[in-house]
Amino acid sequence: MVAAPIDFNAIRAGGSSIQDFADSLTVEDLKQATEFTINTMLAHIASCVDADVSFVALDPEATEGLKNAEGESLGWTLSHVIAHTTATGEASAFGALDLARGISLQGISRYETPWTELTTIEHCRQRLNESLRMRLASLTAWPDHPNLTNRYTPFPGAGNLNAKGLLLLGLEHDSVHQNQLAKIVQQLHK
Repeated sequence: MVAAPIDFNAIRAGGSSIQDFADSLTVEDLKQATEFTINTMLAHIASCVDADVSFVALDPEATEGLKNAEGESLGWTLSHVIAHTTATGEASAFGALDLARGISLQGISRYETPWTELTTIEHCRQRLNESLRMRLASLTAWPDHPNLTNRYTPFPGAGNLNAKGLLLLGLEHDSVHQNQLAKIVQQLHK
């Protein structure tokens, strides 16, 4: 059972694949990991206020090339991170549901709430809670005997994933953005 965060370090270091790790998990483990992930993000923003939502943090790992006047790399706002990570997590969850039901995927259906519409901390919390509800609902909808031979390769290098692997890939993406949220909040409260 997953009572703590999933440690994706072995996967990131190349010691294990998403699919190999996913094979060891149950649907209940995936539900618990999903709850843990969203609850961690909610905890990161627990002390935030409305003015924090649009704060642009410094981010030396930013890849979009945005810089401030001093030439330092700028990152995303809290609202941008939350809109992005919830969209990707939901896409993985609903793609995984289709795979579990035996449906061949030709792509993943993904919708991202415009981050500019998340203007208050309550909007951000609501978006995270909504995402949790939707993801758990998708896992509850899995058949009693999910099709785990049905596979999909979401992008080169991701591997050929079954339903559990695709859902875990979404959780791995979330974990990257959990760290990003923590760094933004840390800069806010310096």
